[in-house]
Order: sequence, then structure tokens, then C-alpha cells
Amino acid sequence: MTQILNRNLILTASLMLISAQTYAADLNVGNNTKSTVKNSQASLVSKKGSSRTGKKNSSEYWTGLYGGINLGGNFIDADLNSKQKDFYNKEEKCNKDGSIDGFTPGVQLGYLHQFDSNFVLGAEADFTYNTQDRANLNCPCTVDIANQADQFTAENRLQGSLRGRFGYALNKDLLPFISAGVSFADMGLKYNGQAGGVNQDFYSKNTSQAGWLVGGGLEWGATDSISVRGEYYYTAYNTIDMAIPNLQKSLTSDPNGNSHLNLSSNTVRVAINYWF
Repeated sequence: MTQILNRNLILTASLMLISAQTYAADLNVGNNTKSTVKNSQASLVSKKGSSRTGKKNSSEYWTGLYGGINLGGNFIDADLNSKQKDFYNKEEKCNKDGSIDGFTPGVQLGYLHQFDSNFVLGAEADFTYNTQDRANLNCPCTVDIANQADQFTAENRLQGSLRGRFGYALNKDLLPFISAGVSFADMGLKYNGQAGGVNQDFYSKNTSQAGWLVGGGLEWGATDSISVRGEYYYTAYNTIDMAIPNLQKSLTSDPNGNSHLNLSSNTVRVAINYWF
């Protein structure tokens, strides 16, 4: 009887020991699995939360979507060529050059991709506002009438562009680039009549003109999320044509009377971008 009891005790103890070891092993596996899942989730959150973290010295620094603001100076050349047989000019022409110079605050949005060769390719759209948006172009009288002139006004209020960008990354965070594309401007031309005349005539044309632009600059990656650049662009727009068929309240008619305005601009500016 005693032997049977001892055998039962030994068997029970062995079963309890085996069960304890199995439970401990299962618990350890469960903890490891939970730890692995938590680490994976933390890694995903980290990647989602900061897509550019740690890219300051990587070969993909110039890859991504960005947006920012810009400020610079816009120097616009206005070239007017007009004729009407009742102009004060004895040659019946009014040819005048002028300028529209001012500050141009604006915004931009773009995307770049940096290849393994360090070449960078992308596109950008921008929009700028001209704080000085007009210039008076007056052709003084060339006959014996004092203080008289044919008065014109050239206007360029808003500008925008869509450009391609091509560059080569130097030292990971320095990007010289060239850029070319199309530009659009809200432009206008007005004939304000003959100063001092009894019967004034007014003609105007407002239009959105397309043009082309080319330029380049240098961009520096200040941090993982911020870059700063300086740039220059030359832009030339299509001609604005405006008819001037009558003057002196239709007393003088000239079906061939017309005006042509050509605008081109030189823009120098700095821009700050935030990389998403």
C-alpha cells in the first residue's frame, strides 16, 4: 500500500512539474510575440510620423513633396507700339518703353525625385502678386500743342507658372538647378485719351496672357524638413493687341488704328520650403 501511494505521489509531482514547464514556455512565447508586435507598430508609427527623419545625410534627401513661400523683386519691361492717324504725334505713332518694378510675394508647391546618380528631377507650380502693377506710358505732343499727350497704361497684376526642375545634388544637401516652363499673367492695356482734350476716348483690354520662362538657382537643405533657395527667372509674354478705331468721339475714324504691348520680366527672389 505504501509503495502504491509513493508511486502516485511521484507521478503527480512529475505531472505538475511538466505542466509548470509547459506553461512557462507558453508564457515566454506569448510575451515575445507581444513585444514583436509592439515594436513593429512603433516602427510603423515612427515612419508615418516623420517621413524625412534621418534623411539629412541620405541619398534620398531631395525626394518628396514640398510647399512654401517666396519673396523677391520683379522688374518688368513694357514695350508699347501704337498708331492712329489722330494721335498728337505728327508721325501718327506712339512708341514708348517703360517699366513696372516692385516686390512680389508668392507661394509655391512642388515635387522632386532624387535618383541614385544624385540627379534630381521634378516639377513646381507657383503664384506671385505684384505690389506695383502698372506703368504710365505717355507720348507727348510733337506739334504746337503744349502739355498734351496720348496716354497709355500697362498693367501686370498677378503671375503664375508651371515649371520643370532639373538639378544635381552636391554634398547631399546642396542642390544647384535649372528650371523652365510656362507662365501666365493677368495683364491689361488701356488708352486713357489725350490729356487736356475736350472729347476724351477710352479703350482697354484685360486678358490672361501665356508666356515662357527660364531660370535657375541654388537650394540648401537646412534641416530634415526645411530648405532655403535663391533663384532667378526671365519671362516673356505674348503680345496684347488692342484696336483704337476712333478718336475725338468718333470725329476721327481710323479702322487700322491699333496698339501692341509686349511685356517681359526679370525676377530675383528667395524661397523657403517645408518638406512633407
